[in-house]
Amino acid sequence: MTSIQNKIIKPKLGLLELGKQLGSVSQACKVMGYLCAGGGR
Repeated sequence: MTSIQNKIIKPKLGLLELGKQLGSVSQACKVMGYLCAGGGR
């Protein structure tokens, strides 16, 4: 992977890992200050 891909992918993996720990990706988005599109799917 290139360094540009790492800069994009690593934060998203961190977000998903936090979501797993919290039991909610939308809650993880709030904690990390991201705007997540919640489709309710």
